[in-house]
Parts: sequence; structure tokens; C-alpha cells
Amino acid sequence: MNRIRLRRIIQMPLTVFRMIQFVGSQKNYLQRKVAPALNQLLHSGDGSVDKADVDKILKYYGLGVPAVLGEAFCMLRGTPMTKNERKCATSLGAITGLFDDFFDKHALENFEIEQLMEHPDTIVPRNDNQKLFQQNLIQALSLISLKELYLRMSRNIFKVQIESHKQKLPQISASDLESITWQKGGYSVLFYRSAMNHTLVMGEKEALYELGAAMQLGNDIFDVFKDSRDKIYTIPTTTGTVSQLRETYLRQLNKAYELVRGLDYPEKNIQRFINIVHMAVACRVFVALNQYEKLQESSHGRFLPGEYTRQELICDMEKPINIMRMLKHFVTTKYPG
Repeated sequence: MNRIRLRRIIQMPLTVFRMIQFVGSQKNYLQRKVAPALNQLLHSGDGSVDKADVDKILKYYGLGVPAVLGEAFCMLRGTPMTKNERKCATSLGAITGLFDDFFDKHALENFEIEQLMEHPDTIVPRNDNQKLFQQNLIQALSLISLKELYLRMSRNIFKVQIESHKQKLPQISASDLESITWQKGGYSVLFYRSAMNHTLVMGEKEALYELGAAMQLGNDIFDVFKDSRDKIYTIPTTTGTVSQLRETYLRQLNKAYELVRGLDYPEKNIQRFINIVHMAVACRVFVALNQYEKLQESSHGRFLPGEYTRQELICDMEKPINIMRMLKHFVTTKYPG
């Protein structure tokens, strides 16, 4: 057994414990501070906030942004998350799904969305959905430490969201797909980083941008059924083979990790940061890729998402067998450190 694999076996129990602790703390926060108001909107609101909106906040963005990214940022600097940072990161997570729906589900005009983003305190919301977005954004703005970073990233996210409409065009080029994917993920991770009260060290912006690119590609790998059904063109739906997709993902992930390795943080903090990100994000992607690889065998060696069923494509990470596979990848997958 080589030295790196042995070290990961030793590090795995503590990383698992930390992840359980981080997720548990955030779930507890959401249930105490966020869920009551959301449930009230569901039962007595105007209907513009539905169960899908609530789930995105309580089970996805509002959970994952603070519990994974927020805690990872704190591991990097070496001090625990503050109450204000948790509140801010939760609010930024909450507005993420609502923002996406402005374009897709609610079909707001671009200028309306821009006004809600740039001047939330001056807008009279038209419904509960916009009011929820407004409340969370105003709260986040009152707590954000890195306001300049937040403003630049929020504007960049708005621009790339408009650019992403190209993903509905069959003729979209591979270079455009990569550019949109990288920008979506890179700007988003830096957007969430603005909730933390420590300044960025030299090279951190570049490292987190590349990490965000890998994370967005990972999200697209998990969303391959939905994107294929909705005729959204992404790197995973157009690559052709799972081996090519795996190579692209690993190349980007390793690029990000190498940049993180070069940051001016204590080495032990960097290792803890990478361990958290790798276990919570990357290892799940490898489980999905392995599942897709088996499907590819049934379609003459080509990965054709449109030919598979939902049950075949959805990778359920709550299954014990997939959790075990994820932990195995934590130990066995080659990555720096």
C-alpha cells in the first residue's frame, strides 16, 4: 500500500466525522431559523413559492453552501465559522435557486432581474417568490464582508446566466460550452466566498475559480437526465464517451487542487480543505461516472443520455452502496496530495 493511500485511509474517519458535524449543524440552523417562515409561505402564501423552492433552500443550496463550501473555507483559514458568516452564506445559498428560477420558471425580463439584484431595497416585490429573494439578499448584503468581490461576482453571474441561453442551441460549440460551464461555477464559488470575513490570499481567486469550474461540471454530470430531457446542451450530454468525460473532470479537478496547494495557508489547513471538498463533492461525481460507464456498454460504447431511463441515469447518493463507493473513491482516486 503506497504512502498517499495509507494517509487517506487514516484521514477518512475524521473527514467523515467533520462532514457529519458540518451538515448536522447547518440542518439544525435551517430548522430553527429558516424552515418555519418557509413552511408558512407554503401553507398561507400566494403560491409563488412552492415545495421545489423550499427544498432547494433546505436540502440543497441553503444546506450545501454553508455546510460544504463555507466550512471548507473556514478549514482553509483555520478558524470556525461565525454566526454572521453562517447567516450570510445561508442567505446567499437561498437566493441561488430563486435567481435561477427568475430566468427559467418565472421568465422575468432581464432588466427586472437586474433591478432585483442591484437595488433590492428599492423594489416592491410582486409576489412571495420575489419577496423571499429580496429578504435574503438584503440580509446577505448587511452581513457580507467582501462587498467588492460580491458585487463583481453577482454581476458576472448575471451575465453568464444570460449567456447560458446558448445551451439550448444544438449548434453550440464545445469551446462555448466549456466557457459557460467554467464561468458559472467559478463565479459562483467566489460569490459564496464573499460571505467569509477573511481576505483572499494571493492566488486564491484563481484557485477557487478553477475549483468552481470543476464543481459546475460535477453538477452537470449529476443533472444529465434533467438536461437531456429539457434539451439543454452541456459537456456531459455532448461528450460522447464517459472516459472522455472522466478525463475532462479529473483534469480540471487536479488543476484546481494544484492551485489550492500553492496558496499561502498552513499545509494542514490546505489538506483539510481538499479532503472536505473531495469527499463531499468530487467522490460523488466518480460514483455517477461509474454508473454511466455501465450504461454506455448498452449503447455500443457511446454515452447517449437520451436513450436511457430516469431510473438508469439518476445516481442516488443516499443509497448505502453508493456511500460506500464514495468512501472508496476518497482513498483510491488519484489527486494531488
